[in-house]
Amino acid sequence: SAVPPQEAPPAPRQMTALPARLPKWCDPRLIRAPSAIHGVGVHTTAPIAAGEGVMRWGGTLIGDVDYDPAVHRPRATTRYDATRFLTSLWDEPETVDEALNHRCEPNCGMADEVTVVALRDIAAGEELTTDLAMWMADDEIYTERCGCGAALCRGRITGHDWRLPELQTRYKGYFLPCLRLL
Repeated sequence: SAVPPQEAPPAPRQMTALPARLPKWCDPRLIRAPSAIHGVGVHTTAPIAAGEGVMRWGGTLIGDVDYDPAVHRPRATTRYDATRFLTSLWDEPETVDEALNHRCEPNCGMADEVTVVALRDIAAGEELTTDLAMWMADDEIYTERCGCGAALCRGRITGHDWRLPELQTRYKGYFLPCLRLL
C-alpha cells in the first residue's frame, strides 16, 4: 500500500518590524478645553466608564539617541520601550491627546505602550488626566514642578517617579509595559 505524503511543516513565523509611524486615535467624546492644571487639557463631552480606552498615542518611533527637543515636541514624546520614543515633529499639527495633563491623582492610565484607559468612571465635562510616572522614565525629557492641586501632589514630577514604591502599588497594571519590567 502507498504511504501518504507527509505534510510540510508550517513555515516559521516571520517577525515583522514595527512600523516607523503609528496612527493616533482619540475617542470622539474628547475635546481640548481650558484647564486649571496647565491652561488647556483634555475633557470629555459625555460619561466614560472605567476601563474604556480613551486614546491611542501615535507618531514616529525613534531611537533614544535620535531624540532632539529642537526637532521633536516634548509634549508629544513618550517612552515606547526600553530603547525607543514615540514622538511628533514640531511641524506636525497638534492633536487632542497632546493636551492630556499630569495629575498626581489621575483618572486615566496605560493599558499598553500606546493605549490610555479610564481608571474609574469619568463624568461628562471632567478633565482626563494621567500621572506621568506611569509612562515617563526620562529626566532629560520631563522634569518640572507639579501644581496639579491633588491632595496627594508630589510637588515635583521627575523621570524617576515610576520607581516610587507607593506609585508602583497605586498604579499596578497601569504602567507602560517596559516600566513594568524594570
